[in-house]
Amino acid sequence: GVSVKEAKNHNNNLPVFQKLFVDVHEPEDIIEMLRKERGIYVEVIPLSSGDYAFSNIGIERKTLPDFYNSIVHGDKRIWHQMFDLKRTYERPMLIIERWDNSFLSKTRIANTVYGALARIFLLGINVVVIPGTGKDIRPFVKFLSFLFFSSDKKTASLKPVPEKKKLSEASKEELLSDIISMIPEIGRKQADMIARNINSIKELCEMSNKELKKKCPLLGPKRLAVLRWLLNGEELPEKAKQKN
Repeated sequence: GVSVKEAKNHNNNLPVFQKLFVDVHEPEDIIEMLRKERGIYVEVIPLSSGDYAFSNIGIERKTLPDFYNSIVHGDKRIWHQMFDLKRTYERPMLIIERWDNSFLSKTRIANTVYGALARIFLLGINVVVIPGTGKDIRPFVKFLSFLFFSSDKKTASLKPVPEKKKLSEASKEELLSDIISMIPEIGRKQADMIARNINSIKELCEMSNKELKKKCPLLGPKRLAVLRWLLNGEELPEKAKQKN
C-alpha cells in the first residue's frame, strides 16, 4: 500500500487536503454514496494502513461482527491493524458501524468486545460506535462526511513526532532507552537493559554483537540485525524483513 503522503503524486490537480483517500478494499456502495450524495472527492488507492485517510486522520472501519471476528480468530489481526494505525497517523480512529446490541447478548462476546475496546482506547486510538443493523451504511457515511467537512483538512497525514521529555525531566539512561525503544523489534524491556549498560549511542554502535548479547541476552538474531542496519549501516538480511 501507499501512504497518504505518497498519494500527493497521483495524477490529479486537486490539492491533496481536499481529497478523501479510501482503501481499494472498501465497499463500492460506500464510495459511491460519499461521491454522489455527499459531494466528496474520493480517491481510491491501496492505503498502507487504515481504510480512510484525510487531514491528519486515519480511520479503520469495521462492522461489529467483523470487529469481534478480528479479535478472536486466526492471527488476531485487529492488533496489527491498530498498531499500524497508531504508527501511521497523528489522529488514529477506529469506527465500529452497524453496532447492534443484540450481537452482544452473550456475556462472553460482550466481554471480549468491551475488553478489546478498552485496550484500543488506552493505546491512544479514538473509538466511535455507530448504531445500526443489517446492511445500512448511511449512518457511517453521514458521520464520515461530517468528520471530513469539519476537519481542518491540513496537508496529508504525516507521522507525529513522539512526545519529547525535557532534559530536566529525565535521566540520560531514560533518554537513551527512549531512543533505542523507537527501533523496530526493540521493546521497552530490551531498551532499558541496553541503556543501563551504555553511556552513549556511539558506544552502542561500537559494541560487538557478542558484547551486546552479554549486556542484553534478550537480543536475538533479528533484533541484532535491525540494530546493525539502523545504527551501523549494515545490510538488512531478507530473513529479518519477514513478518513473524
